[in-house]
Amino acid sequence: MIPNIEWEYEAYTTCITLNALYVNILSIYGVVIDWLMQVVDDWQFISLIFDRLLFYVYAIVTLAGTLAILMYAPHIFTDFNQAAFKEELRLERCCKSQAAGDLQKLEDCYVVPAHFKCDLKD
Repeated sequence: MIPNIEWEYEAYTTCITLNALYVNILSIYGVVIDWLMQVVDDWQFISLIFDRLLFYVYAIVTLAGTLAILMYAPHIFTDFNQAAFKEELRLERCCKSQAAGDLQKLEDCYVVPAHFKCDLKD
């Protein structure tokens, strides 16, 4: 059998051409991947800046709101006599019980101070 030299030459040149094409495709692929990685890095940097900016805005708004609530609520900083408040509520209930004629609730009204006025108009 006689080898076909032309066919072997064509196969060899085709192989070299395909190899060169493969190398070109790989180099283009590498360039594209590098470009995409640079775009991803840029967007990560932008998101980091945006995230930090929103955190500062959130912290400032939260702090300002908290301070505004504390400054406009002066009773927070004053002492509160809870026992006197409970006694005043008890006396008010007694007055309402007297006005309604509810004798069962009047047993809670053991002593009404002289300075306390029952306003029975309610």
